[in-house]
Amino acid sequence: MAGKSKNHGRYGKPGTPASSRLAREGGHDLFRRKRVRDLTWHQESGNNRGWKGVHPFHAGFALLMITFGLLSVSLVMLNMISNLWFASLMSMSGSMAVMAGVWMLYDAIKERKSVDNLVRDAIMRSLRDKN
Repeated sequence: MAGKSKNHGRYGKPGTPASSRLAREGGHDLFRRKRVRDLTWHQESGNNRGWKGVHPFHAGFALLMITFGLLSVSLVMLNMISNLWFASLMSMSGSMAVMAGVWMLYDAIKERKSVDNLVRDAIMRSLRDKN
């Protein structure tokens, strides 16, 4: 028994309160999710135009799809592509890329205002103010 380790694992001794375990681990994330980098126009300005909570890859890929879709459609409309079948194929794929990009951008922005995020933010705010 003298050489036996008293390592109780990640959550500490059984019976210790969760708040002391969280303080000891140094984390306050209740759901243990990865942090998402925020895209904001002005830091701590109280301005509501920010993109807080939008993942930068989702927004970037959506804007990239919209740009390339509009570029391909504009090339077809300016008659820079002479083959009719290739021009129609590029026009259709470009318009579908624009629609998919707009939908991805809408979906990424819509997620930041969902009820789950509001509830999670309220829980985090109450835990932060309590400690």
